[in-house]
Amino acid sequence: GGREGVPPGAPSLLAGVAVLAAALSLLPLVDGPGWFVDAVLVVVVVGLVGVVLDALTSSALVRTGAQVLAALMVLTALYAPGSGVLGLLPGPAALASGRLLVDEGMAVVRSSLPPVADPPGLRLLVVGGVGAVAVAVDVLAVRLGRVSTAGAPLLALVATAAALQRTGLPVAAFVVAAVPYLLLLRAESRWREGRWGRTATRWRRGGGRATRPRPSLVAVAGTAAVALLAAVVVPALGPWGGTGLLGAQGWGGGPAGSGPGGARVNPLLSLADDLGERSDATALTYRLEGGGPATEPLRLVTVDVFDGDTWRPRDDGTSLQPLEEGVPEPPGLDVGAAVDAGVAVPQVLQVEVAALRQEYLPAPYPATAVELQPDAGDWGVRPGTLDLVGEGGTTTTEGQTYAVRSLRLVPDAADLVEVGGPPASVRTTWTELPDDLPPEIGELAEQVAGDGEPLQRVARLQAFFRDDGGFTYSEEAPGGTGAGSVAAFLDRRSGYCVHFASAMALMARSLGLPARVSVGFLPGTAQADGSYRVRLSDAHAWPEVYLGSDGWVRFEPTPGVRTGAAPRWSAVDAADAAVAAQEEAQ
Repeated sequence: GGREGVPPGAPSLLAGVAVLAAALSLLPLVDGPGWFVDAVLVVVVVGLVGVVLDALTSSALVRTGAQVLAALMVLTALYAPGSGVLGLLPGPAALASGRLLVDEGMAVVRSSLPPVADPPGLRLLVVGGVGAVAVAVDVLAVRLGRVSTAGAPLLALVATAAALQRTGLPVAAFVVAAVPYLLLLRAESRWREGRWGRTATRWRRGGGRATRPRPSLVAVAGTAAVALLAAVVVPALGPWGGTGLLGAQGWGGGPAGSGPGGARVNPLLSLADDLGERSDATALTYRLEGGGPATEPLRLVTVDVFDGDTWRPRDDGTSLQPLEEGVPEPPGLDVGAAVDAGVAVPQVLQVEVAALRQEYLPAPYPATAVELQPDAGDWGVRPGTLDLVGEGGTTTTEGQTYAVRSLRLVPDAADLVEVGGPPASVRTTWTELPDDLPPEIGELAEQVAGDGEPLQRVARLQAFFRDDGGFTYSEEAPGGTGAGSVAAFLDRRSGYCVHFASAMALMARSLGLPARVSVGFLPGTAQADGSYRVRLSDAHAWPEVYLGSDGWVRFEPTPGVRTGAAPRWSAVDAADAAVAAQEEAQ
């Protein structure tokens, strides 16, 4: 018999297009489109294998098995090159590499909110999930002729995207995902009288058409299992874990362990999460050239956008500057003048990475130069914040070493007394507040900060949290939802560093003072050999305030049980004395 009215391969083509259209809805969940290119390759291979096997066999099991094997071969070539048998077949070495990559991907999954970085492990999870959907849709729609049932795994992809985007799934994305599936349904209806796939109509040897054969129980059960995997397990594997600073690998949202894939600090801060268990595994070690005590935290990333629920890094469209071109001067700080005045002391850190697998490079702020090994991957610097960012999936790796030249800022309060205000662009950008911020937060800020110079007002805010306000350190979130979490923290007066840093930054912004939050590590613990050990449990968040011609200045509102003494320039008495001395001099 022939294919009456059904173009060769057309059902598989439509099924593949439907899968890719649904997968497009996942693009906002992952940083960059690179994973989608890999997914296209997997879906095309699955479809081509199905078309070839349609002409060779009527066995759904053989067809499905061959498609699964083909998808695994592509994944092996993409994510574990050189480890497969004959380069492609997934043997023991490839499976071992795949297991490590899955661990890495799950580390990102458990600790991040979209959009997440896409290291190879995360790509493997997402592309593998799309591949599972492709196999399920192709077998259900093309081989078994059950297009309506094939909608379940497609819906899994779309529902995942809809559930995890803060604003829901845009109408355009839903239309893009729905139209190919509707065309698939329409085509099946029109072609049913011809020959849909291989089994929609079977032709008798003597002529005429027989009814569609009933697929074997094993084939239906196997395909249903694949569909269930795609519809239920795939969403559970997506990058939508908790928002604690170190999810399953260190802080908040789950146990704090470091698996084979390492650990990652979450750059998205939610005020709703408890701190959770924290791992004492070593994130990195470092040594200060020339000795001397380490007093500054190691910053990973600046999170300066607060949407009412979560702090996240700002995406202002500014492209990264390649790190090999150097590090720009820190905003607002005249480096030469600061060094000459003794306000900034150059220093060099020699760093060795241990369990940390991070798309941000830990370094004191402000870094002035970074020396990487030739095989360290692609790193760039974000000019506005001096964050050191891995590009194209680059992350830190175990045993990686690098040197950071930075400035240790040691101003006295007198050096920070305002001389002119911040630039208008700084004031506009970093005083933004969510519309639903409870008004009592601003009222409390005015009451606590009082009148005076910016340094005085910020120092009083810090003292309110550390000394005067009756706050205590706790690993439990204070409750509340959205911006109400800040009000709950100020009412309960108990929380951990994310709450202290968030509340102080928002209160400073309500006073018209540019403020942001930084995420990184405390300085660590001195070792007998003079080095410092930084543990995953040393992950920390703190606020920075822009002060006149001095740029971004660190403050420490979290009680000293975790952080030690506050910076010397931030004491209320020192700020008041500096302002009084300036007024006398005038």
